Amino acid sequence: MQATGSMDAALHATMASIEEACVAFLDPSQHQRAEAALLAFRREHRPFNAARYILEHSASRDARFQAACVLRDALMREWATLGQEETSSLRRYMLHAALAELGGAQARDPEGYAAGAVPRLTSSLVQSTLLGGCALAVKRGWLGEPPEARGALLGEVVALV
Repeated sequence: MQATGSMDAALHATMASIEEACVAFLDPSQHQRAEAALLAFRREHRPFNAARYILEHSASRDARFQAACVLRDALMREWATLGQEETSSLRRYMLHAALAELGGAQARDPEGYAAGAVPRLTSSLVQSTLLGGCALAVKRGWLGEPPEARGALLGEVVALV
């Protein structure tokens, strides 16, 4: 129980740090410090939980954009060290998060992202970044997945659209 509370606190602290860096990035006197913080977030090892937390909880469009970029880039960077289940889950998350704004995606999500777990995005830039990450993941994993998984992915996309 306490581990979950400390994990949430750490994720919230990361979100606050990224939100602060996004605001500071616009101030020329703080630009370098903010850039360093954002680059450090982008270089983190396995930043998936933090990026998802920011996408789901941040009110800052800029922070959500940074989180979408981190999710996309880290998935590609760490692809070789992730299992097929984890890559598939992240790909589905990005797809459902991006399509949630179009309506109906949450209700049909087989992974249980309904009930508020997928953010309602307000930025087409965030949506485009997530869809681009999903497309990269599909392309990267296409030949490595069994035919049944490829068929299931296509069926899922058709059902969502």
